[in-house]
Amino acid sequence: MSNVETINKHIASKFHYELKLASYDSDGLIIMGGEDVLFSNEIEITFRGIFSIICNTYWKLDTKIKGIELVTNTKVGQEINKKYGVEVGYFIFKLNNEENLDFFIIAESFEWCFCVK
Repeated sequence: MSNVETINKHIASKFHYELKLASYDSDGLIIMGGEDVLFSNEIEITFRGIFSIICNTYWKLDTKIKGIELVTNTKVGQEINKKYGVEVGYFIFKLNNEENLDFFIIAESFEWCFCVK
């Protein structure tokens, strides 16, 4: 099971899920997630080698659909590539949300972990 699939399986096991941009600096972009991100975070996703960030700072997920998708080699990825001039070596991650807005993180890599409670 890939990292993206593992994250989506975790999100799908919940009734409600929220994500927020927690920080962005030279080390990368960190997104925190949980059932209520104001009080606790269950998951931390770190994107490294950021090329572009196209998203809001907070959003809710429909847990019945994938929370994150790797779309680099898809039609959507090709459209983003053309629109933003994505360089070779970057991956395009689509972040889904309840409002069905187009959110994307374009980065060289990502890692994730469950937060210690």
